[in-house]
Amino acid sequence: MDTFATNSSSRSIQNIDYAGLLHNQATSVVVLNSEFHVMYLNESAQSLLQISSTRAEGRLLSELIKDNDQMSSACRKAAAGQGEIRLRNHSFMLPSIVREKVIDCIVTAVEEAGKTLVVLECHESKVIGKIARDEDFIDRQRSNRELIRGMAHEIRNPLGGIRGAAQLMSEEAGEKFRDYTRIIIRETDRLTELVNRMQAESHVDLEQSINIHNVLEDVRQLVEAESNGQLCIQQDYDPSLPLVKGNWDLLVQALFNVIRNAAESVAVTSDNDEIVLKTRIDRLSTDTVKTQVVRVEVKDNGPGVPVDLANRIFDPMVTNKPSGSGLGLPITAEIIAQLNGTIDFKSRPGKTIFRMFIPVADFGENSE
Repeated sequence: MDTFATNSSSRSIQNIDYAGLLHNQATSVVVLNSEFHVMYLNESAQSLLQISSTRAEGRLLSELIKDNDQMSSACRKAAAGQGEIRLRNHSFMLPSIVREKVIDCIVTAVEEAGKTLVVLECHESKVIGKIARDEDFIDRQRSNRELIRGMAHEIRNPLGGIRGAAQLMSEEAGEKFRDYTRIIIRETDRLTELVNRMQAESHVDLEQSINIHNVLEDVRQLVEAESNGQLCIQQDYDPSLPLVKGNWDLLVQALFNVIRNAAESVAVTSDNDEIVLKTRIDRLSTDTVKTQVVRVEVKDNGPGVPVDLANRIFDPMVTNKPSGSGLGLPITAEIIAQLNGTIDFKSRPGKTIFRMFIPVADFGENSE
């Protein structure tokens, strides 16, 4: 009886449709052969990679995702017997729809019928394009905001002195230097308005509908002019983008801080300096709503953000530049927050991308 029961149970287990069970799992499962060709995708993996199992079968994994060979490297390590490889917050692009995905992934190698298979178990991150809103970050932002407001108060008085001196210079120097003094006065007024807004307790009024490309072009020309012709910033704009809702001066300052940082970063490299400004339409997700936003990316090929500063890059006074104030990025983060947007970045040597997500002018369509 015991033997019969055991044999019956074994036959029952052997008849289970394991592939069917795997197919319906929430975890995205990808099975590769030893040369990293796709052998199987479960339903969740098909959704993640935006491709059917039939179309994916036999294709190299590197054809389905673009991530600078990081996933392929993990697969090679696993297949070589280096054990379980974990990738956290790993980002890659889907070439078919030009969209970024962020996942946590476990890569393992298994032996089946004398052959090595590589298995990927992936979970997609629920929130993309946002700074993590944990309690520690919220507390730091609150402290940062108070510090920035205090510094804005101290900055406003010297700006008044600079403006007054420029006015006197304009009157005494005549037409010869009037264009220069006019620029000084204009920029001083803009900065005065900025620090006034930095001191404000409430969010700024989103009274302007703005073409983000006009702002980017103003900032691009200003940063290029500062480089004395040594820098050429590339544009990758989507001309069909809607207007964003915001404030012109605040957007100029926010973008100037990030783009100028990129210019200073590439200046430390010897040659082949590259800065690219990119705009696309996107959706910013919360727990209940997806808001339509314009995504502005500033990419450079400089040395990248130092690892020890990465978690504090938006905090005041954090900088690795000898003459840096450590205020540019915190001010940018504060401005983007006031505009009801978000900012994030990813960085490694040779590639740094800062992304700003700014809500579009039409708030009527705020959910899918």
